[in-house]
Amino acid sequence: MGKLTAFSYFKSGGFAGMHQGYRPNLAKLSPKDKAKLDELIAKSGLLKSKGDKKITAAARDMFEYEFGATANGVTHKAQFDDGTLPASYRPLVKYLEDKLVDQPRQ
Repeated sequence: MGKLTAFSYFKSGGFAGMHQGYRPNLAKLSPKDKAKLDELIAKSGLLKSKGDKKITAAARDMFEYEFGATANGVTHKAQFDDGTLPASYRPLVKYLEDKLVDQPRQ
């Protein structure tokens, strides 16, 4: 997989218009948590992404998911919604669900 040096995940939208995120300091994660995150990111396909953005046109009240990861000096990004989120990303989303914190609106 290569050395993961940065990761971010944001979930926004839905009926309530929420905006939450998770941007861990990878150096401070326990070895177990780091290994699990590395595994799920690798299985998701994020590190093969070339800036994928697949959002359902005219969708209402869906959640949007934005992923970013830097490995070996290359940043990979992907953005999906409930209607387009690939099955390979779902275990990663499930794992991150309890790690999300509210983000200020910009």
